[in-house]
Amino acid sequence: MPVEVTAPSSAPEGNNVNVSVVVTNTLGFHATFLTEIWANTDLIFSIEEIISNGTSKEYSASFTMPANDVTVRASVERWKFDHMEYYGSANQGVTLEGPPPLPPGEFTLSTSVSPSGIGNIVKNPDKTLYYAGEDVGVSAFVKVEFAETYEFSHLSIDGGPRFTGRSVYLVMDADHTIVAFFRPVGVPPPEFTLSTSVSPSGIGNIVKDPDKALYYAGEGVGIQAFVKDEFAETYEFSHLSIDGGPPFARFWFFLSMHADHTIVAFFTPVGVPSEPQFRGFAVSEYTKR
Repeated sequence: MPVEVTAPSSAPEGNNVNVSVVVTNTLGFHATFLTEIWANTDLIFSIEEIISNGTSKEYSASFTMPANDVTVRASVERWKFDHMEYYGSANQGVTLEGPPPLPPGEFTLSTSVSPSGIGNIVKNPDKTLYYAGEDVGVSAFVKVEFAETYEFSHLSIDGGPRFTGRSVYLVMDADHTIVAFFRPVGVPPPEFTLSTSVSPSGIGNIVKDPDKALYYAGEGVGIQAFVKDEFAETYEFSHLSIDGGPPFARFWFFLSMHADHTIVAFFTPVGVPSEPQFRGFAVSEYTKR
């Protein structure tokens, strides 16, 4: 196997858990690989380096066992021409030893629909109070008498970004509010803009795939930044800024559209160190809250 993960099968809460990952180059030629190790949604290790053909590299990482089971995941990409490409991945589950303790407290789950009376929200289980850590399934439906004139649009969870699925699964760790929105049949879903620019101006380009003026809610967009050929010897890519957030070190990534977004690609003269950079988000998509 090109990617292998080794971790203990179980661990008690609070223990330090050691993980090792072996990446083997089976491509038939030398290549640069990006290896990331995750513990659930936490990135605990990341490295980008060359692995010679037919050889392996072993990487070590660790995490503190939380009060729940953990899936250790190794994700590996390799450099192909001008972009990174999926190479392989492997998972290893680490089970929490002993019953996971629930934090004290009980929480409420409030639901409503908009426009009022057009649909229903079903909670499973349907309770007034939920214990901390309890699982709840939530689904939204148009009422039968409005089925020909209204359709489901999206869910809003705690006032956050639009969630276009009609069903969602929650772990109760706080009080939550869910609103189901419905729209008249034939009205298009929400659309969002994706603005791009480069700094310094004219040094490079940003490519959007697909390249559109408006994107539907939840639509995926690939982003890549390049130095123009005429500046290739004097400038190099530095980082991306997404909605004014922290520097993002990759020149490519995948964005799921749930709001208007602005992306700026920064380039620096060759040999000039760039500012500290943010390696990436826990998931391959970025959502503006």
